[in-house]
Amino acid sequence: MKYKLIVAMTLLLAITIVPFLSAQQAEDKETKSDVPELSEFHKVIYEIWHNAYPKNDAAALRGYVKDVNAYAEKLYSAKLPGILRDKQAQWNKGIEELKKTVARYNAAAEGKDDAEMMNAAEELHARFEQMIRIIRPALSEIEEFHKTLYVNFRTIL
Repeated sequence: MKYKLIVAMTLLLAITIVPFLSAQQAEDKETKSDVPELSEFHKVIYEIWHNAYPKNDAAALRGYVKDVNAYAEKLYSAKLPGILRDKQAQWNKGIEELKKTVARYNAAAEGKDDAEMMNAAEELHARFEQMIRIIRPALSEIEEFHKTLYVNFRTIL
């Protein structure tokens, strides 16, 4: 009898806690100014900007085309979290500009002009930085304040 009571209480506790944890995870995802696909794209941007570009290694830059395209494709369909919904128009414009920049990078990689390849890599890095600025404020304090406002705003709705 005691065993059944313990099992029943444990089950009741689990049923009560699981939805709360799930809701908390969903809220955390919606209140974090983060786009995982943009963070993933940084992997190739880092290699381009910190390894190949400083060495003027156009051949290495051409070698990143496949990765640039793969990460960019994922980024094109990325969804902004709820806290960034006011940035959606700016994000969409940034994605359109990124598509043009990736196309330029691809064209430069197909050509033989190393200077054009370097310029395309520089533009790609700059476009990536602009995308970061869309989703992240200059100060972390502003982001924290925005999170609080967002939770309050959602409560009102």
